[in-house]
Amino acid sequence: MVPEILLKYIFILFVIFALYRLFADSQKEEQTTRVVSKGTLFGIGVAIGIFAISIGVGGALILIPLLSGFLHYPLKKAVSAGLFFVMFSSVSGLLGRLLYGEIDMSSGIIVGIASLGGVYMGIWFKDSIHTDKLRYLSILMYSMILLVMLFKI
Repeated sequence: MVPEILLKYIFILFVIFALYRLFADSQKEEQTTRVVSKGTLFGIGVAIGIFAISIGVGGALILIPLLSGFLHYPLKKAVSAGLFFVMFSSVSGLLGRLLYGEIDMSSGIIVGIASLGGVYMGIWFKDSIHTDKLRYLSILMYSMILLVMLFKI
């Protein structure tokens, strides 16, 4: 029900937010993880789920900067939590889209199987590089996403 152009602008805002948080965090030393109530984490999950599914992303794009930037989770731990979150949001998004018949199953299966290999390689990559390099690579990835989205608009 939300116009596609509005979803694109919302997505761009999330990418800019992610870039800001990742860049700002690279300017300061590692801090200790804040203790956050389970209710707060649940609320964050609900809010990210609503926005992420609305704009068609898994949610890690939003969750990782929140965890690392505001809650001071170590970046590698935030990335792992983002992957875990994506699992749940992807399954719920898939079920919702299947109910409306909006899934191209043959293409989805090909991409899904290929993503399993990509996830395995990404986990290996995340564990094998230093946190600062991971942060800079994340900044590079978000910057490329931002440029592509701005070009599309």
